[in-house]
Amino acid sequence: QFNGKVITGTLENQGVNQFVIDGVEISLTFRDLTVQNAGAYNNSSASGLVLKKGAVLHLTLEGTNVLKAGFAGCTLEITGNSTGILEATGGGGWNAGAGIGADGRSNQSVGTIIIRGGTVKATGNNSYSYGSVSAASAGIGGTTESKSGTIQITGGTVTAVGGMYAAGIGGGSNGRTEKIEIRGGTITVIGGSQYSYSGAAIG
Repeated sequence: QFNGKVITGTLENQGVNQFVIDGVEISLTFRDLTVQNAGAYNNSSASGLVLKKGAVLHLTLEGTNVLKAGFAGCTLEITGNSTGILEATGGGGWNAGAGIGADGRSNQSVGTIIIRGGTVKATGNNSYSYGSVSAASAGIGGTTESKSGTIQITGGTVTAVGGMYAAGIGGGSNGRTEKIEIRGGTITVIGGSQYSYSGAAIG
């Protein structure tokens, strides 16, 4: 019943996953939508948008959209009709989430991420153990030890910054993705780094 609808407004400190798309294919428009600190705490790993069980989302961006939480799983397409901005920051907490891609748990699939238009800014997060980074996630792609997924960029303006040890676009710490295709668009990518450990920009 939400297919083709426009989602707008502000959600703050809800402590749960906000939008869950479960096993269906749907088209949505995000227009000036803000999900601020989607978890109950500033570093919560709760997600602003979750896709599961084969879900496919065709997402059109209008205005400025900010999700301070991660995407997870299945197929996400940001359409070529997008004229707006998406700022996506992965959740922290016990397990770091990708800005766009796998959630914070280990060994999670990235699914398929397709970016055809819009302005996308994605930042991966870190999780900490005894004051040190124990896991890190990509800006666009995987989390710790993720091993599968496809990322395709054909247009738009994309900026991706990895968490410490993680790729900007690609795998999280000790992880990888199966396929990365960049065929167009304007891309700025930075791999995360700390001390002698660093992630690739892409890969």
